[in-house]
Amino acid sequence: MHGTHDTRVPLEYSIRANEAYENSELFVIGGAGHGFGGANARSTLKTIHYFVDSE
Repeated sequence: MHGTHDTRVPLEYSIRANEAYENSELFVIGGAGHGFGGANARSTLKTIHYFVDSE
């Protein structure tokens, strides 16, 4: 899971990791920063629920 407005870790790192690891799934949260809090908390929780429910 990576936010598009993360200023600590570039999104490209997560994209490369997702490509390198088998069975990896990358969820990109539009507008989210590094901590997924505040205004992005709801969409982050929805993504977590989707992932957990799909396993």
